[in-house]
Amino acid sequence: MTSRREDIVVPETVEPIRDARNVSSVELVGGIFLIVAGILPWWVLLGLFHKQLSEVITVSVLGLYVFVVFETFAVFFLAGLGRLSFPDKFLHWLGGATVGEVAGLLYYVIKHFEK
Repeated sequence: MTSRREDIVVPETVEPIRDARNVSSVELVGGIFLIVAGILPWWVLLGLFHKQLSEVITVSVLGLYVFVVFETFAVFFLAGLGRLSFPDKFLHWLGGATVGEVAGLLYYVIKHFEK
């Protein structure tokens, strides 16, 4: 049996995601540059200081820190252009967390060089 037109339930329309936008070639190249600029120094420093485990750990932490800082700048940059939308409180927290990472890194480096 066929149902009548009144019996057919029409699903509600779903709003499209407002934050999804097409990425221009400039933004794509900029994003790739930020990723490479964050990873490349780590690889170079690992190649230079591969003799002791403590040096490898120090260079790895330093490379990870550089990568995180570059990616944080990328988030701020894209949020400033309106390509990403985050609440202001989150961006303030992200900036504070990035600055707060310096304390842990500084402690580890000073502990490493005291030996």
